[in-house]
Amino acid sequence: VQSGGTPFIRSSVDPCRTCCYTTEIMPMSHMNMAMRTWLERLVPNASHASSVIRRKALSKNVDVILGALATKKATPVSLKELYRFGQDPSLRLHHAQFLHREVPIRVSQRVMELRCLPFRLSESHGVREVIDNYTSYVLDLLTMDPPSTDDQVDMFQRYMKYLLQDNTEVVQT
Repeated sequence: VQSGGTPFIRSSVDPCRTCCYTTEIMPMSHMNMAMRTWLERLVPNASHASSVIRRKALSKNVDVILGALATKKATPVSLKELYRFGQDPSLRLHHAQFLHREVPIRVSQRVMELRCLPFRLSESHGVREVIDNYTSYVLDLLTMDPPSTDDQVDMFQRYMKYLLQDNTEVVQT
């Protein structure tokens, strides 16, 4: 926490040394309102650039982006709401757009938690693999435009199924 009580986002070498992630880029108080604008500054013309160009630019700033997303509050959703959402096919586009916004936040939070594991566990091969996979998922989702048509919703749904299936292969007992 900065003097004056404003937390910052950390993207330094070891984000686990303090309770918050900080960097000199932008105060947390402005982050929630300006996330898209901020990402646009990190990746100029992101909305007009090809996905390959956006991915390269995002990759250069991945620690800052993960830190920024990890500090955002995830939207609370109850099991009852999830069940109700799944029963209404007319809201499919709305749900895909919600997931497009929400999944990067939640996955970034998991990445930061994994990076902060005690006893250097985050440096083990298995945990590194999970961190790398999750980071790649966040970059993929940030590179994709939010779904706006039924075809894009179908493509997004296939990607989300891939994410779930890909994660089942990471840890084998």
